[in-house]
Amino acid sequence: MPTLMFALLGTFLTGELLELLATWEAFKAINELFVLVPMLLNLKGNLEMNLSARLSTASNMGDLDSRIMRRQLMLGNLSLLQVQAILVSCLAATFTFVISLILPAESSDGGGDNAARSLFSSEDFSSTAVAVATQLLTRAHPHRPKPHPLPSPKAGPREFMIVLLIGQSAAALSSFILGGFMCALVLLCRRFNLNPDNIAPATASALGDLLTLALLGISSHIIFHLSWSGLITLQLIFVAIFFFSLYATMKNSRIKGLLREGWTPLIGAMLISSGTGMILDSYVGKYRDYAMVSIAQDGIPGSVGSVYISRLSTALHEASAGSGAHQRGDGHEHRRQSSGHSYNETREEMGPQSFFAPKDEQTRRALVAARPKISGFALFLITIPVQFLFLTVSYTTHWIDLPALWAVSFSVFFAFTVVCAIVLSHYLTILLWNRNFDPDTYALPLQSSLCDLMGQTFLVTCYEFVGAIGGWKVLEGRRTRRR
Repeated sequence: MPTLMFALLGTFLTGELLELLATWEAFKAINELFVLVPMLLNLKGNLEMNLSARLSTASNMGDLDSRIMRRQLMLGNLSLLQVQAILVSCLAATFTFVISLILPAESSDGGGDNAARSLFSSEDFSSTAVAVATQLLTRAHPHRPKPHPLPSPKAGPREFMIVLLIGQSAAALSSFILGGFMCALVLLCRRFNLNPDNIAPATASALGDLLTLALLGISSHIIFHLSWSGLITLQLIFVAIFFFSLYATMKNSRIKGLLREGWTPLIGAMLISSGTGMILDSYVGKYRDYAMVSIAQDGIPGSVGSVYISRLSTALHEASAGSGAHQRGDGHEHRRQSSGHSYNETREEMGPQSFFAPKDEQTRRALVAARPKISGFALFLITIPVQFLFLTVSYTTHWIDLPALWAVSFSVFFAFTVVCAIVLSHYLTILLWNRNFDPDTYALPLQSSLCDLMGQTFLVTCYEFVGAIGGWKVLEGRRTRRR
């Protein structure tokens, strides 16, 4: 429960920080930074969640007890994280630049909210990223005016270089700091006989966005004023860091396989998040206090699901460790044939339900040992006081001004969202494991984005349900009509 509260606090602080950065010179001058923020946080956050899951699995299996093995895993994962961070930041910055060329220029004489809403109301993928950025900017204090970016000229080569370097700086520094912290956290959990599966994923979720956003703000303040020679020099430094980290990762026999894995779920998660952005863009202005409530609706179920996946993945790795046919917890495919049958033969014997049923005896034993029903029910019970605390603080501080009917309805829909997140995490992990994909690498990005999409859908349903039975106050547009 403390880790879930910590994750919720991290989300609040991230929204507050992003609202502050919206007033900084670089963000006012370069609109593309508003688009970069949500994509970079999404991609970068998934990398850190994967790292926490891999290290937690290695810790629970005893791989970190050996000094040589511990050094190999820690240094290998840190070098891999640098490679992935620089690559995803380049991807996010490039996609941001493409969006800036597609989006229509904002009229300088329109100026007000109408011009901004016309920009954010287009239901295509490019406007989705901007919509998500706008939503993030209003999460901390939704009653304040939305901080829209100021009109600026079309992006050119210098603006692209600045956005690229800001993204790389924030991603690389965040990976170095947070990666080292996660390694130390897992080792401390091992030292004090704590299960890192219960602590590391939620902690990575809470600190990842906040730290990356803080470093992005600092980097923008410095890089924005650099000359062309300074920009080129800094880019050459990042190129050198990338190739050095790539070389170190390829020399590590236990980690180098991860260079080929995990990219599909990262890109898939970013595409799924576009659906969440469309929902946010459509309803954030319609429903009262929607921005504030969406923090808990997305954050808590997603954190619970990540803990469940990390714990179940550890159990699956431990059960298959005796086969010796793959390296444990390092992301390599699990090409074990303990039953003497191929994967397709086993599926034919078990029938179509084998997509989610245990694929072999080791998997069945892992599911029995993991006690998924008890584990899932325990995680569900933990969310109840966290939700109660969120509602109490929000009503006490007047961040939320909604009737009691809405609070009761939200509690029911929130509980349903948590249950769905746990069920989704369970079957997604089993499905990936049966298809020979490591859940530590593939499950968390997909689970996180699907939980966000599912949470927003249920939250909209909650508002519509309360409005349909007479709670008109929850609908922002109808509030004045009832007075």
